[in-house]
Amino acid sequence: MKKILTFVLAVLFLLALFSGCGQKPSTTPGGNATAAPATKAPENNTPSSTQAPEGETEPEPTEEGIFYHYAKGHVEVDEHGYTKELYEYTMPLTNSDEEFTYWGVVWTPQLLPEDGYNATPLPKAEREATGVHVEYVIIPSESRQQNYSVLLAADDLCDMMTGSLSFHPTTIEEAIEDGYYVNLWDYRDYCPDYIYWVTFDRKRDTNTYATVFRSPDLIGYFYTMQNATGKGTNYLARGDWLEKLGMTNDDVVTYEDLHDMLMAIKVNIDGCDFPWAMNSSIDIKDYATFTAYDTIPSVSSTALGPMYVIDGKVYFSHSTERDKAFMTRLNSWYNDGLVDPNWAAYASTSDMKDKAVNGKVGYMVMNISEVSDYEVGTPDPNCRWDPILRPVLRKGQTFHLGGQTSKLGYGNVAVSAKCANIPLAVTWCDWRYSLSGSDLISWGPEGVLWEYDDQGNRVATEFAFSEPQGVGLTWLQMFYAFNALAEHGIGDGNRSSLTPGYARMREISKYWAQWDYDGAYEYPTGAKLDQEQNEEVERYKNDLVTYIAENYLAFVDGSKPLSDWDTYVNGLMQHGFEQVVALYQDAYDNYINTMA
Repeated sequence: MKKILTFVLAVLFLLALFSGCGQKPSTTPGGNATAAPATKAPENNTPSSTQAPEGETEPEPTEEGIFYHYAKGHVEVDEHGYTKELYEYTMPLTNSDEEFTYWGVVWTPQLLPEDGYNATPLPKAEREATGVHVEYVIIPSESRQQNYSVLLAADDLCDMMTGSLSFHPTTIEEAIEDGYYVNLWDYRDYCPDYIYWVTFDRKRDTNTYATVFRSPDLIGYFYTMQNATGKGTNYLARGDWLEKLGMTNDDVVTYEDLHDMLMAIKVNIDGCDFPWAMNSSIDIKDYATFTAYDTIPSVSSTALGPMYVIDGKVYFSHSTERDKAFMTRLNSWYNDGLVDPNWAAYASTSDMKDKAVNGKVGYMVMNISEVSDYEVGTPDPNCRWDPILRPVLRKGQTFHLGGQTSKLGYGNVAVSAKCANIPLAVTWCDWRYSLSGSDLISWGPEGVLWEYDDQGNRVATEFAFSEPQGVGLTWLQMFYAFNALAEHGIGDGNRSSLTPGYARMREISKYWAQWDYDGAYEYPTGAKLDQEQNEEVERYKNDLVTYIAENYLAFVDGSKPLSDWDTYVNGLMQHGFEQVVALYQDAYDNYINTMA
């Protein structure tokens, strides 16, 4: 879970890097100040918003006077059925008293009021804006898998389920075929804004498109999305220490430079005996740093990979001579005393914080949102963390791996096939991707975490930085605005402008972006296993994941000598590694053939 939280912090603050400060939106004809567009598509792809024609969006009321403001019939699509421009819903969406259930989670349960999450400002504001009654069913994070299994066994899923991608025992294709969830593509007339965000930039952002479209006519999930791409997590070093040593972060380019920096800190900075607080996974796939060896040395406790393709051949990390070369260097650095010997206990930056603020480490991975906190929290008034580039084997090297970007975040929502009114549920979900819906869920209601200053700019409220229980702004935004760890919607990166040090975060991100990347070896997201292939991989997966975690990581400290590398690789083969690689090779070849 800690790794998940670290990743999501990165996702949340990426949104800030390409946006300006939040400004007061204009009031819509309905008088709702939160309904004006704040979210923007990436530059050169700015969407226009089509307001539904007056008098045409409201179907004939039923005998009871119930109406539904659906998008169906009022959206222009291209030859593929993809939305041409964003649609702005007429509000409210309905005046019916139908109630939908939304299976979710909060990460700061101490903030829950006595009456539960549904009594908090955002659910209330959503109901007032849309007219749709959504009952959030909040499950403790540690109980989600168990609760999901109970609901599944009873065939009693909520109308909308967050995170089923992680909890369902089969693929989404099978879950749809078995009648648990709906194929959202079949309801595309009711979710035009989601379709727009997924498809408008599909030629460049192939990862988003290929992940959402499981096949050309199948969409299983509403994903959390962001209106900009980039990376907000990577390595930093104590810049004030480098200054004492006559160095700057610009001096650290190659692996040799990084070694020299770490050794200089170890030798010259009192109390910093092991300067590198390495993550327990060595590297994290989603913000991979150590990819100059043309592999991604990231170890997961739950998944195989990462995988990549060189000259049409599929490889998995942790298994090649390139991996051995990287591990040989890492082991030598460990033997030099550069790596904190307690590295295996550091699952997230929070595990390293005590050593970081007390001057025990000088090089560690960090999210840009954490930099200010780590600097202010240390007794050293001169503490400054400066960004460090991804190390290269040679100057001018082009990276082939570790740079994919995507609008997708971590959260996802599937709609139950047992939902009594699927069109309305899908429409409500889609509203969160509209300009007005995104604005409301991204910021939360006015007066809670933000307010307008005299110039009409959004600024943080006093409560945003003085919550009585000490909860930080990032986590408050995931409670009083939408929870990007689990829920669906597209986030407005402007909200990060409330964070102190916002301008510096932008500069750090720009510095990290200074690397030459072509993506030549990335495994295409669209090259998916079919159902039969997936079942075959599952036969070997758990044993291989366990074997890699227990053996590959043992090379770091030498508890397994590098002379045993070939024996280790033979062990992979005995656990079905060759069969797994062959299945992904078939999936890749099939994908390439269909794209030809």
